[in-house]
Amino acid sequence: MYEPRFRRPPLASVRNKNFQRNFEDTPKEDESVCNTISETYKEFAAISTVHGLKYTVHVKSTWGKIFWTLVIILSVISATQLAQKFYIRHKAANMRTLVISNQYPSWYFSFPAITYCHSTIASLHRIEEALTTGTIRWPKDYTLQDLIKNLVFLREALIPTNRYPNQTQRLQRFLNANNFSLLELFKIVSLPCEDFIVLCRFEMEITPCEELLTSTLTPYGLCCSYNYARYNGEERYSYNLLIFTTQMLIQYSLTYLLPHRYKNLPEFRSPDFGMDFTLSVLVKSYPKEDRLSFSMFGQGTKIIIHERNTYPGPSAQEFVAGFRQEVIGAFKGTQLIVSQEIRDLPVEERDCCMSKPDSLYRADNCYVKCREKIIRNYCDCVPFYASIIYSNDTICNLTHVPCLVEHKSKYEDLNFRDKQCGCKPDCEGTTFKVSTSSLDFIAAEHNPADFYQTSLEYKNPTAIHIGYASLTFMLQSRELVLSWINLVSSLGDVFSLFLGCSFVSIFEFFYYLGYLMWKLTRKKKPKAQVHPLSP
Repeated sequence: MYEPRFRRPPLASVRNKNFQRNFEDTPKEDESVCNTISETYKEFAAISTVHGLKYTVHVKSTWGKIFWTLVIILSVISATQLAQKFYIRHKAANMRTLVISNQYPSWYFSFPAITYCHSTIASLHRIEEALTTGTIRWPKDYTLQDLIKNLVFLREALIPTNRYPNQTQRLQRFLNANNFSLLELFKIVSLPCEDFIVLCRFEMEITPCEELLTSTLTPYGLCCSYNYARYNGEERYSYNLLIFTTQMLIQYSLTYLLPHRYKNLPEFRSPDFGMDFTLSVLVKSYPKEDRLSFSMFGQGTKIIIHERNTYPGPSAQEFVAGFRQEVIGAFKGTQLIVSQEIRDLPVEERDCCMSKPDSLYRADNCYVKCREKIIRNYCDCVPFYASIIYSNDTICNLTHVPCLVEHKSKYEDLNFRDKQCGCKPDCEGTTFKVSTSSLDFIAAEHNPADFYQTSLEYKNPTAIHIGYASLTFMLQSRELVLSWINLVSSLGDVFSLFLGCSFVSIFEFFYYLGYLMWKLTRKKKPKAQVHPLSP
């Protein structure tokens, strides 16, 4: 039988051979990409201004290429580390405080606020005066003697310790029976301004105290302040139609009780200094039997000197005028201003806050608000002397003392850098330093001035004089020392030292990077050869 010379191979065999031939003829894609990258790198290294790159290509030995590669890697690491240090240094030391003048006239500066706080916070004669009005109601099994004994522990409302829970609970019973808040109780039992400050002398002239002093609330209780002007917008209330009437009543009552919170007092500047005291007051003394509760263990008056727009806080200067003493408080001031370059910086870079045209920023006020916020969050109340009282706030009473003691460390150990506060230092402002001197008050025997002769009408009075220590203040300015130009120069020196590169090297890198991407995208894949007999 005749057999043909040519036998058609099976179709599957043809397909396998075609696939093998096409696979062998097509270049591997990975090898092609690697070759493109290698060629582009060799071209870049040959003409780059970065020192050392060309040796990784031109050196023929493998060990030589490894050596230069390690040199370049170490140089890049060293340059990066040093550049990071330069950047940290730039962030930490880009501003300096410079002394502009030590002889800046003091009358160019606003006079500070002066707050007087008597050590007695519950007085026996004040209770007797309240009893004459007949408005006090007595709980069951509660007498005047019980009230007098329990008022000794009224200090817990200012400095909570929770060491006397039974006594404070009994005192709270009295408050509940009369529907009194702690503020109302303090107004009844504490010494008002006209009760313990009996004479005022302003710029060496006798002046009625009611024209100078206003009743204020501080962490020491009810106090009396001169030149204390709370800034607008600090007291905020919730504008809700459901509580609109309540909000109006609260605002009216606060305005009546605490007029300083809504006063916009003009700034006062004094040319007096030395023995020409700006403000002198005569403080009346009471016998120790009249002193039921107190904020200080000693008998005297605490004087707080602070910036007029600042709630008495961490930067306030304090001293105590003792019983039967004549005390002189002489203060010096330092004014800090900032340059326009710092004003233009973001808050994160200048690391301090500045006042805006519509709001006044003070670091002390921020700290106080943060403290009150923490108390509000943990104990669901705010102290009666809080700087901000919202319309829906609950005022702390004696039942909140255990909670305040439990969380005391959370709101007492704060600082301006605490994350939960977010308070930054003041970019500008005035700070004061006070030096005091005191001696026994016997000047009335030798000085015929009306201020001293009036003191003879009182038993064991105290005289307090406040004024500038000198005719001059210190003026400081916060200037920008290291700008972004210095940072760029420093970084350029670092990379030039280790790599010898320049600004042009950046363009070279991005040019060849774009060139490489273009070559990779433009590179065509080889077409597969299909056998005519394949389907």
